Amino acid sequence: MIFKITKKKKIALMHDRALNLFRDICFSRDGRQCQVLKNYPMLKVKHSDTLQVDHCISRGNKNEFYNYKNGTVVCSNCNLAKHHHLKSVTRAIDFIVQKREGFDVWMEMVMGDMQSTGNDLFNDIAWLDGRLRILTIIKNNISEIKSGKIPND
Repeated sequence: MIFKITKKKKIALMHDRALNLFRDICFSRDGRQCQVLKNYPMLKVKHSDTLQVDHCISRGNKNEFYNYKNGTVVCSNCNLAKHHHLKSVTRAIDFIVQKREGFDVWMEMVMGDMQSTGNDLFNDIAWLDGRLRILTIIKNNISEIKSGKIPND
């Protein structure tokens, strides 16, 4: 018996694959440690052992959703604290991204977020296929990107 996959299911599978690649890249780059704890141990946050990838620019901005430069490994408590607008954690993540990616890249993401009108192509198969290709190339070259042999852009 041959099953035909629906367009909706194909898009969902592509999003799952892209999100997994995005997370894999962020974990490969940041390691398995909360970056807030690593960079700002003085912050009064009860860190957890559960790690997640936080989006510096909100997940609601679909233009930056799969941009690995927008992702940072944090513990679940830091992610929750940011979600509840704890300024110290939000600013720490902003500073981590600024330091890691450079101020100009971070500012470009922030300005893009301020001007964002959404991403009409987010559920477009061709757009998703392009994101998957880019994320696969980045994942396959993450060690060279980390060492500076390949520019981080």
